[in-house]
Amino acid sequence: MSTPEPRTGKHRGYGLYHPYFNVRDDRWLKVAALYWPRIVRIVPQDYATRDSETVKILTDELGLIQRATPGKSVASVAPCLMELLAGHAPELRRRFGVRPPDVRNLLRQAGTMPQPMSGGRPLGALHTDQVQPVVADALVESGLAVKGRVDLSHEVDSRWLVMDESLVSLCSSLLARDFAAANQLRLTTDQFDAYALTDEWTAGTLAAVLLDEPAPGPDVSEPGLAEQLAVLALSLVVPEDMDRVPVQTIVELRRRYGAEFLDFARAIDETAAELDSLVEITDASTRQQYLEDEIHARFALPLKELRRCLQDMRLDAATMAINVKTQVPAALAVTGGAWLAGQQVVAGTAAVALGLVTVHRNIRGEREAALRAARSVSFLLHTQGTLTERTLLSRTLHRIGRIAGT
Repeated sequence: MSTPEPRTGKHRGYGLYHPYFNVRDDRWLKVAALYWPRIVRIVPQDYATRDSETVKILTDELGLIQRATPGKSVASVAPCLMELLAGHAPELRRRFGVRPPDVRNLLRQAGTMPQPMSGGRPLGALHTDQVQPVVADALVESGLAVKGRVDLSHEVDSRWLVMDESLVSLCSSLLARDFAAANQLRLTTDQFDAYALTDEWTAGTLAAVLLDEPAPGPDVSEPGLAEQLAVLALSLVVPEDMDRVPVQTIVELRRRYGAEFLDFARAIDETAAELDSLVEITDASTRQQYLEDEIHARFALPLKELRRCLQDMRLDAATMAINVKTQVPAALAVTGGAWLAGQQVVAGTAAVALGLVTVHRNIRGEREAALRAARSVSFLLHTQGTLTERTLLSRTLHRIGRIAGT
């Protein structure tokens, strides 16, 4: 099975983070939280994750990060891994082999993972819950893994297989691919060198990838089409210094503009479904240009038009309000303020005040209608307004809008 294509109905697909248990990049996660409703990660039942404060807040406040155990996928990928080892163990051992004495010496010295091996390649660790026992034994017998690692208390934990980091990433990604296909999830990662494995992959293909030989299929590090589109669309509004954006701001965006958030994500899915044939383009730069053109037409231009429309409304409202106010004698204007506070006033001032209220209601109605008509891009508008500092022009328009009651 392959990872399911984006769905265009009301159901919004979740992301499946891989290949690690712990999210490594907080900046990536903040941006991902502007697109994915939920992000699932495969974690062994008794594994205590070491989460950053960003992960904790997004999980506690939004329920963004969900845990799942690998379940039946462990058995599902076992035949492919066994075939890989049966047919390519000698070549793999020459490149990725580990010796128990070397690994144990490194572990005794460091007590943490991953650590570099003597050949310069990094070590990683695969949890035994991620593979069947027969696969674990085959990895050890092939000279590709050593059982046991040193945990944070400096005790040897036998539930881990110490291996070359590339093998750990491949096994974890293969497991993630199968789990995603079985649960209508879409693979996502903050690791540029992770294996996407979105199509059917054979043992021969996996061996070719590991040994840097020509292999059929797509670029293994290529993210899904929908995710590429989402990143391009969000790049229209997400600031460069996303590291400095408080995570609580992301939470507030999701809570305040939940409907627009879902509409934006659905629009991305619909676009990806319509552009599905683009994945067949083999030249990456050509495919990227197609995607950028589509984002410009479907999101950048409507966003620009929506922003212009709302600015025009604000200016029109200010003009009308100022015109009404300048026609009122100063003495009556003071009385009008008292009327707005609930006091008795002359009829002329009441009429002026009612006119201002009408201006406010009409413009507010038009503004809400404009936002509703373009909800998929209005989320981008809200995002930009929240994440980026206002320019002098936008700050001025905001003040004028407050005067006009918008």
